[in-house]
Amino acid sequence: MSNNLFKTAVQNNETVKFFLGKDEYFSRNRETHEHAYFAQTKGWVKKYIEEDPDKNLTVFINKLSEFLGTEESQENIESVIENILALAVLFSRNPIYFSSLNKSSVSILYSSIERYFSSLNLSQPEIDDLNIYKDRINKILLVNKRSKFNHFAFHLTNPIIIMIRNLILKYLSKNKKFLESYLGTIYRN
Repeated sequence: MSNNLFKTAVQNNETVKFFLGKDEYFSRNRETHEHAYFAQTKGWVKKYIEEDPDKNLTVFINKLSEFLGTEESQENIESVIENILALAVLFSRNPIYFSSLNKSSVSILYSSIERYFSSLNLSQPEIDDLNIYKDRINKILLVNKRSKFNHFAFHLTNPIIIMIRNLILKYLSKNKKFLESYLGTIYRN
């Protein structure tokens, strides 16, 4: 038996249990006492991939794609999303893995994810929950855009442009319509 839980799951053909965090593959989160998907991926999966990046990364992607096609994954949308997010975090923190990816593995994973989400039969409350995240993302993008604009506006060096900016700000800071449109869309709700 291997010390690596993901390697053990592959050898025992129990990767579905691994991705769901069932039985011996459960890794308890200290704060929430639920399964720790990120810790599991950051630990066991990362160590498994590092043993032989070219081969094991392909194995991992194929096993994740197989998991997305199972009946258990249809019943556990949270675990699917958590595993996909954990994979994204793993790639973002270890860009070296991108060099080990082959196009066929990426296309298999992408088509599996696309097929999974298109096959879901979500109820209206579940769809509404997903729209909440869409609203949050839009607010984050809006804050980011305005932050970049503010950075540009407040990091000027030319005294004439600074004077013009200050005059404009005096006018705009007293204009309730501007303040409501500029700040209200972010801070409402």
